[in-house]
Amino acid sequence: MNDNKLKIFEKYKNFTISKCKICSKIVNGEISIDCKSKCREKLEKALKYIEAGIPTQYFDLDPDVFPEGVDTATMLDKVKRKDIYKNFQIYYKNLEENMWKGRGLLLTGGHGTGKSTLSMAIHKKACDLGKKSIVREFAEMEYISRNKTELGTNEECDILSELVNSDIYGIEDIDWEYQRNNSDYVCMFLDNIITLAYKNNIPLIITSNMSIKDIGKNFNEHIFSLLHEICDILEVPGKDIRLKK
Repeated sequence: MNDNKLKIFEKYKNFTISKCKICSKIVNGEISIDCKSKCREKLEKALKYIEAGIPTQYFDLDPDVFPEGVDTATMLDKVKRKDIYKNFQIYYKNLEENMWKGRGLLLTGGHGTGKSTLSMAIHKKACDLGKKSIVREFAEMEYISRNKTELGTNEECDILSELVNSDIYGIEDIDWEYQRNNSDYVCMFLDNIITLAYKNNIPLIITSNMSIKDIGKNFNEHIFSLLHEICDILEVPGKDIRLKK
């Protein structure tokens, strides 16, 4: 675990212990043997989540939270979101089988519709199952591919090796605006990633603000075709939930 991830863990540890009536009274941030709040269990899981790249705001995420967002949508969107959630639950409940098959999930839709909420629930479950889960932002992956170093550090990193050595791999925010400004290289890079995942039976959990049609139109037919073969595709409707809070 690099220094940045260690800092995140320390912050989360201090926050967790401060919320516990028993552990908060112990000096030096230790966990009490009499703890009833399962602080040790939470922190053990947090280590796995942070190593995977899951943001801390998703650590206490319950996958059943998704339907709460339907109040911000139109009546038609409410119906569609409930259907999407049912399909998501089928994938989620059968995650081990889907991973064994190399079957991933592509979540498309507008900003703030709940795509990352669903994808992070999958990665959390994979970590809880003892699987090696990795989550990356697409722009971060492209940066590492070009520079061969971890974003924000001097540590060497090889995205392709990282992918094939994972059990499940997350790609957040495949965005056409970003691709449009880096057209040839980014298109080739994404093609390589999806092809490598396909050949090595690594399930991809992908989120994008583009529709699947736009992904096919703006990247290439090979990417469009492979995504249909290796992923269940769920288009999440509705408006930006974050702006409605």
